[in-house]
Order: sequence, then structure tokens, then C-alpha cells
Amino acid sequence: MSALLVLAVSGCGKGPADTPTGVPSPHVLPPPVAPAPKPKPAPAVPKTTGALDLNAVPLDEALPLISKATGQPVVVVPNAKANAHCARVTLAAPEGTAIVLVRAKLANAIASSGLRLETSSVLFVSMRPDARIADATCEMHEPPKADPSSLDDLAWKNRQAVDSEKIRFIREGITLRSEGNYDVTEAALSVLSESQEIMMMQARILPSYAADGTSTGITLYGVRQDSLLAHMGIRNGDAIRDMNGFDLATPEKAFEGYAGLKTAETVTLHGERDGKPLTLTYHIGGRAKKPVDEMR
Repeated sequence: MSALLVLAVSGCGKGPADTPTGVPSPHVLPPPVAPAPKPKPAPAVPKTTGALDLNAVPLDEALPLISKATGQPVVVVPNAKANAHCARVTLAAPEGTAIVLVRAKLANAIASSGLRLETSSVLFVSMRPDARIADATCEMHEPPKADPSSLDDLAWKNRQAVDSEKIRFIREGITLRSEGNYDVTEAALSVLSESQEIMMMQARILPSYAADGTSTGITLYGVRQDSLLAHMGIRNGDAIRDMNGFDLATPEKAFEGYAGLKTAETVTLHGERDGKPLTLTYHIGGRAKKPVDEMR
């Protein structure tokens, strides 16, 4: 028996020329043929739905036209509106031009005007901290002296201005459908999913634990009545257990659920409020009957 096992093992892998009779060994199987991989379809390149032909057009007038052609909302931060009014844009793009090219040309025009373009699902135009500032007559004035402390302070103020506009944009895109049910525009959800650092500043988020010490999700503290979270139906002390079925007991699952927001049609939170079950549902892309503030 041992000799037969040795013979069987030693014969594996030999071809016809390796056997005394030239007959293929019965122990040799033909290698499996891997199926040819299916070619992946090339991702669709977003393109403009209309032509753009702008010749020295004021930036604040050009942005709505660019937004309409590209389908991307554009927001000008309040402290950048004077510069945006005085800046001029020259941009030509026939219908069907890749949106990324339009954004690149726009970014160049904006940079030369002392402004900055933050490109995401929504375009935010803000001031550069070292940029000259336009007055009502479009006369440009030098910024404060460029010492490190003043530039850091201006950069922080500009960041705060952009974040405030993002919060306003998200807030305006969320409306109440019925108790615990909200309609959210796709653009608002996109900005929300891209603004984790802003959302982290809206409340103190602490882990929740069951009586046996098991993690059960998160609890939100310090939620102000006029905050974005309150506008979304969340109250101080709410405990959230899961989001769209993703357990929030671990950071890994929480980030996994958060990452799926961009493609979700509905976002549902389950948890507890004052010891009672809590469900908050957000319908993406729907239209609400009344704004939230009118129904409170």
C-alpha cells in the first residue's frame, strides 16, 4: 500500500513525455481554465448639459450659469461676495464638456481674484487669507499685515465662514414631512456626508453601554435647540443604536454606515429617547410639505 501511495504521489504533475509509455498519468488533471475577466465599464464622466460662453462676466453672475450647466450648486461665502462681484470670468465650454475641465478653468479664474474654490459635490467660493479685499467700488485693499498670527487668524475666520455656509446649506435642504420623517435634498446629504468634522462639533458624542457593560451605540449631549442636529430631529440625550442597520457600537461600523450615506435613498436611525424607542427617517431627494420651523 505504501508503495502505491508513493507511486501515485510521484506520478502527479508528470506529462505524457515523463511516463514510460507516453500515456498521460491518470493522476494528472488538466489545469482549470480561469474564465476571462469581464471588462469593467468605464465610469461615466460628468459633462455639462449646456454650453458656456462667458467673456469677462462678473463672477457672481457667472456662477449661476455655471451651476445650471454643470448641475452642481455653487455657494459664495458672505465675506467673499464683494470680491466675487468684482472678479471677471472668461470661460468657453461647449455642451458636453467634462465638468472637471469647467471646474479647473473656474478655479484658475477664482484664484486670480483672491478667492478660493472648494470643490466637492457643492462648490464653495471663499476668501484666501492673504488676498486683497474689494470694496463697494471694486477698489482692492491690502489685507492685514502678513505676520503668521494674523494669517492664521484670517485662515481660521475663513474656515469658520465656509463651515457656517455648509451648515446653512444643509439646514435649508432638510424639511419635515411628518413626525420623525424628514425630506433631504441630495445636495444637502452630499455636503453632510463630506462634513464629518462639522457634525462632530455639533454635539458631544459619547459611547452608550448596557447594564452588563456591552456597547450599545452612541449618546449625544450638548445638542442646542437652534443647532443643525436639532433641525434634523435629534434632541439632547438621544441614544442612537444603529444607522441603516449598521451597528454604531464600534467606530468601524459607524464609519462604514456613514460612508454609505452618499448612495442611500433612505437613512434611518434607531435608538432611544427618554427610555422610549426612537426612529428618525430621512428620505433623500423628496419634497416636504412644510419647512421644519413652521411645524414646531
